Amino acid sequence: MQIQNNREALRPPPLNPPSPVSDERKAILSMLHDAVRVVRSVEVNDSKDIRTLWSLAQESNLRSEFHRRYNCALFYDRFEPLETRDSGTLASSHGIDEETFQEMRKAQPKNRFWSILRDLADESNLQNHKDALLCIPVHHSTLRTDKARSTTIKDIKERLQNDHDPLKGYLQAAIRLCDAILKLQLPSYPLMIENFRSKSWDPLTDDLYKALLSLERHPRIPLPSLIVDR
Repeated sequence: MQIQNNREALRPPPLNPPSPVSDERKAILSMLHDAVRVVRSVEVNDSKDIRTLWSLAQESNLRSEFHRRYNCALFYDRFEPLETRDSGTLASSHGIDEETFQEMRKAQPKNRFWSILRDLADESNLQNHKDALLCIPVHHSTLRTDKARSTTIKDIKERLQNDHDPLKGYLQAAIRLCDAILKLQLPSYPLMIENFRSKSWDPLTDDLYKALLSLERHPRIPLPSLIVDR
């Protein structure tokens, strides 16, 4: 009994679960971190900062969920007018055979989700910044059925229209970085978000979140925000 009690005493205390707010911000940062790295990888040239080149040299299998969502939304909008065309026209005009066409059509419900998500910007004062909405954390399990996708869109729409929900503020902070990523206009110097993986377990405050999304070379972070997790 004494040994068992000693073992119980030696066990580390359970970790406090991360707050949903912190998790949501970190999910956005993680997605944009990957997107920045993909852009860096396709812009490689001799003038790249040595730290950026070293960082890229350590990566393998670069992927960007942000770019994938963007491509899905664009594909839906581009493919929708073609769904009523006959196979002969598609083959001659676009080089799309019947089998490929059916695969494209099958994927449209999921692609439509991302297109609708971008369009929610028109109802949330983010009209000119639709692409920032693609950063919203969405789990793949919520996209399996039409009903699940509709419910997710409804929930996100309500959150964006709720002035007390922080989600819109998170997206507004990411607007400039999202634009720079998709326009391939990232600064040549390393951005703070490129070190996000090494800092992903640090306490995340609003000030640190905004600094990680900044396009500035040395974004300022108020000292208290480095030691106090709001």
